[in-house]
Amino acid sequence: MLGQLLRTARRTRGLSQLALEDWSGVDQTVISRLELGRPIGLRLKTLLRLFDALGIIGLEPRYKAWHPWSTEESTPDET
Repeated sequence: MLGQLLRTARRTRGLSQLALEDWSGVDQTVISRLELGRPIGLRLKTLLRLFDALGIIGLEPRYKAWHPWSTEESTPDET
């Protein structure tokens, strides 16, 4: 279920796994394993970094200006 949530959120935002890696700092292989539902030693910090980058569960996306639904004019360097 978590993997489906992450994949759906990532795809809805038009991100590849590599782009999400850049935004979240979470390795692409970890993202892939999570999305596939393969067991890994997941830390809360890792999950929160993904949630932060994707804007899941009430958190604001880290790079709002790059998200299609954003109305802000800032760039990632300004955050």
